Amino acid sequence: MLRLALRVSIAVMPALVPGGLGAREVVEWKGGHWFDGNDFDSRTVWSDGGILTLRAPERIDRSVDLRGRYVTPAFGDAHHHGIDGEAGLESKIRAFQCAGIFYVKNPNVIRDFLTPALRERLGRPDGLDVQFANGGFTNVGGHPGPLHNRLADAGVFPGLRASDMPGRAYTEIGSVQALEKAWPNFLQHRPDFVKIFINGGQGRRSPDASPRLSRQILEELVARSHRAGLRVTAHIETADDFIHAVGAGVDELAHAPLVDPAGDDIGVYRLDDRAARDAARGKVSVVLTASVLARFAKPGWTSDMDARALLVQRSNIARLARAGVALAIGSDGISGERPFVTARDEARYLHGRGLMSNLELLRAWSGNTPRTIFPGRKIGSLDEGYEADFLVLDGNPLRDWNATDRITLRVRGGAELTPRCDAAGGWSG
Repeated sequence: MLRLALRVSIAVMPALVPGGLGAREVVEWKGGHWFDGNDFDSRTVWSDGGILTLRAPERIDRSVDLRGRYVTPAFGDAHHHGIDGEAGLESKIRAFQCAGIFYVKNPNVIRDFLTPALRERLGRPDGLDVQFANGGFTNVGGHPGPLHNRLADAGVFPGLRASDMPGRAYTEIGSVQALEKAWPNFLQHRPDFVKIFINGGQGRRSPDASPRLSRQILEELVARSHRAGLRVTAHIETADDFIHAVGAGVDELAHAPLVDPAGDDIGVYRLDDRAARDAARGKVSVVLTASVLARFAKPGWTSDMDARALLVQRSNIARLARAGVALAIGSDGISGERPFVTARDEARYLHGRGLMSNLELLRAWSGNTPRTIFPGRKIGSLDEGYEADFLVLDGNPLRDWNATDRITLRVRGGAELTPRCDAAGGWSG
């Protein structure tokens, strides 16, 4: 009798699916228009144990009618600092899910706050898939050191002072020898990827400016990271920083570049065709965060500055797209920002300013973004064998971009998520 009970319990045990709800349920997603990377194709698709299949299985547990609706892969946010501790975690998860965002990349976080309780909550079927870099590498005195020190002195990080920031929020390296000494401690805390800060190049006017990391140190950092199986994301600000990072062999660039029209020469942020081609040749993904300056506009920001920034952003994005660079969407959002900003706000900015077409934007947000966050997973597409993570919209976003706000169904690992969202797709609570 005991053996029979054990056999029965094993037979009905869910088959776990990476990142998904995991029940070994076969669902028929009937009809609907499914995004194929170029357009929407009308078809029926099935999910078996949280994995998509285009072939009708022998058994179907339930059927969901999607006729008249439009299906895209779930979205991501490839640059967000908000998942940084247990405080407000439920509200943040809900905000991402309501925006259709299932995958998040945090490129700099204090490791002390990544507690087992936080990781357990993220890992639940109704959670969020997040990659963490822990604290990044920078030159002595470079960003984000001064910023984190000021925040620590202001009491932003409970239990930690400015003197606790080095080695946690950032690691300063002024030589290959310093990197060699710091590297074991960095690896010990098991980062998901590596963040490096390349700033201080020509045109940099921030008070946090410093001489940037040398090519020798950058190449050593990239080599060590790749030997450890870790991808490298580089924070850049000027076009020269862009070239410097691509030449060192990084995998991803955060900002593209980060245009600041208050500088003496806005041309230092403008990419040329060669830089774009080199990034494409090196298979370097570029995470767009174009809305950052408008969101954090300093006193004295003028419409003329806004127009100047927009011209450079438009030029850079067009060059990168023509060269075939994989463009991803990030927000550079933070915990204290109100309202809580996600990649949905960046996508709205890019669309509203006419910086990308609807098709380019949908490809970037639903395809390139998930893939640059989790390059080893089969996400960002609705093809055979991919994870059944998708969104159902009530309109065609290629014709009406606002349809991305009208999500009628959120499916993660083949099962439906039900976050409490308002009518516009935002979170409530």
